[in-house]
Amino acid sequence: MTITGRADRIDEQTDGAIVLLDYKTGTAPSPQQVATHLEPQLTIEALMLAAGGFGAIGNHPIGDLAYVELKGSRDPVRLRSVLDNKEAKDAATLVAEVDERLRGLLERYAFASHGYLSRARVQLEKRLDRDYDHLARARERALAGEGGGPAPHTTRRARTPRRRSQRRRTKTQLPPAAAHVTAAAAVRRVAAVRRAAAARALPSPAPLPPR
Repeated sequence: MTITGRADRIDEQTDGAIVLLDYKTGTAPSPQQVATHLEPQLTIEALMLAAGGFGAIGNHPIGDLAYVELKGSRDPVRLRSVLDNKEAKDAATLVAEVDERLRGLLERYAFASHGYLSRARVQLEKRLDRDYDHLARARERALAGEGGGPAPHTTRRARTPRRRSQRRRTKTQLPPAAAHVTAAAAVRRVAAVRRAAAARALPSPAPLPPR
């Protein structure tokens, strides 16, 4: 198996040690995530560097592995070394561990009886935007309720029951033709009321003189 990749930046310090840098426009993985190999991108690049994948520069010892966060905030550039982890693992230890884990994973996948897990990280179970989630149909399975947990984004708002009067009005709505006839009758009724009001407003006729 051949692993290919491109490093964002490789610096050589004055003492000959190599610093491998990776630029991130958002939040970079934490040193603890890298130390536990939940985010192996930078450590695999260091493994490639140590194996001569980037030329003769790989003969130098690796002094640091770091992310450079580029953000549009008050602190636009931030350097985060992955060596600041709780276990105090240095670059050589991280490279040796990722080499062992990667070889073990490839050997496991060499057997047809072992499946390829697309969602092996429990802490990311609720996310449906990972690299292989669309191939595993993770969103469809979540909506179907598989896995025993509630499907994400399926919360429904309680429906307010309609009153009986509302349902009765809905059932007794008139068709367009009947509604037209009713409107015409209302117009005639208004005209009759107006005529009656005008008749009441006329002055009473003068009484006839006695004979």
